[in-house]
Amino acid sequence: MKSTICLSTGMLYKLHKDRNEILPELLKFKPDGIEICFMRYEHIFSFHPTNSELEKLKKLKFVSIHAPSLYVKWGENPESHQALEEIEKIYHRVGAKNVVFHDKRDDDLSVVKKYNFTASIENDDSRYYLNTPEKMEKALRKYPEMKFTLDFAHVLSINSDLIQDFINNFKDKIIEIHMSWLGRKIKDHKFIHKHNSKKIRELLKLIKQLNEPIVFESVAQNNNEKSLIKDEIDYINRI
Repeated sequence: MKSTICLSTGMLYKLHKDRNEILPELLKFKPDGIEICFMRYEHIFSFHPTNSELEKLKKLKFVSIHAPSLYVKWGENPESHQALEEIEKIYHRVGAKNVVFHDKRDDDLSVVKKYNFTASIENDDSRYYLNTPEKMEKALRKYPEMKFTLDFAHVLSINSDLIQDFINNFKDKIIEIHMSWLGRKIKDHKFIHKHNSKKIRELLKLIKQLNEPIVFESVAQNNNEKSLIKDEIDYINRI
């Protein structure tokens, strides 16, 4: 079964000092969608796609935005409002359908509902608080207007068996899936086809049955690994 396959700009963050060089590189792979990843506050304001790139983004099946998760405290503060105002502008310029947020202990994501875009919360990896179905349920009760982005790799870093629980509990809330591989020793997100196994294939079949956009987040460590992006796409399409 062919899924809607999207590529995160975070896949090439190690290879380009100017993040505006990443989008045209990813568009060469002709994905179904793109996630524009702003991991830091300043990345939002340095995003300058060309008119041609904007037109290409608008024609894709799915475009999303990853809001900053590093050194940002979401809430009623000037920095949050400045960031959310700019994200809202970009969201409509690129024809996005979702903005992904991490919910840290000291965040107040209720500020997000003041802005005109669809938003979701992502489950975290084993290092952070929001990393189990029970904790995610509390977060979504607190912010009922928000949807859920299921991060496959983050679940792997805790217990792969929790994939089924996340699906059972939040199937109606899932808007997209982040896809890569992580082990217990957290480093960069890895290419999942490099960690192929019967267990992984079984889990991916469950994911594909959701029929939601799959966003690859595996990180290329050098220019030679760019070619692995195509291998990643081919791998998921064969499942």
